[in-house]
Amino acid sequence: MVDYEKRRYAILKEYFKNKNRYIYEKHIVSILDDLKEMFDKHSVVMEQGTILYRSQIGSEWVEENGNGQLLPYNKARMYPRKRLAREGRANPKGIPYLYLASDTETSLNEVRAWPGQEVSTCTFTSEKELRLVDLSKKRESGLASMVINIKKGKIMSKDSNDNLLGEINQAFTTPVRNSDDSSDYVVTQIISELIKTEGYDGIVYNSYFTKSGKNIVIFDSSNMIIKNGLVFRINAFNIEYEQISNAVRYKN
Repeated sequence: MVDYEKRRYAILKEYFKNKNRYIYEKHIVSILDDLKEMFDKHSVVMEQGTILYRSQIGSEWVEENGNGQLLPYNKARMYPRKRLAREGRANPKGIPYLYLASDTETSLNEVRAWPGQEVSTCTFTSEKELRLVDLSKKRESGLASMVINIKKGKIMSKDSNDNLLGEINQAFTTPVRNSDDSSDYVVTQIISELIKTEGYDGIVYNSYFTKSGKNIVIFDSSNMIIKNGLVFRINAFNIEYEQISNAVRYKN
């Protein structure tokens, strides 16, 4: 057990967000070297022809010879657009990665469309074998392993390799919101770049929205070929909630 703020993930997060992002001190390089060894042990091969799914909110109405039909977005629109790549959980602004999902349900959930909206969903297949780093195995995160040492008056946590990978998976899994500060992406973006520079083709991590769904990031979108497309309409979404505060009585 270590002090909660001295976990390797906490050290990386604090360093990348508030100190340096491009030039690293020795203790940061040491943690990144640890990660490189872990990536090798948790790499998987995605077979050629594997089918994955990508969704985008919206569709196209195409008219031809006086007849119109609803179609999914065209091929160019379903691939990431190079000059319009926004900050993402894995990619920095201007460097597009292809975000995919393991199944239709996960893909539809990840775009978080409102009821009544139309969503274009297309299948992609891998053109060749791809090597991915799989972070999706269920692991204990730092928060889950947190304990309070009453004698020392400190919050303590595990800092095992599984724990570190669990926190990285959790960081990738956390939904991206438009209101998020771009600095919140720094840790996962740097880890993604580390994985890419080690020669891997992408990353697998858990979906926040489905129990068994996986998200897959492919660094080079030319490794995936678009095949078929459909348009779905979102009918409803279910909200699950839990109380996390005490009740407050307001004075009149």
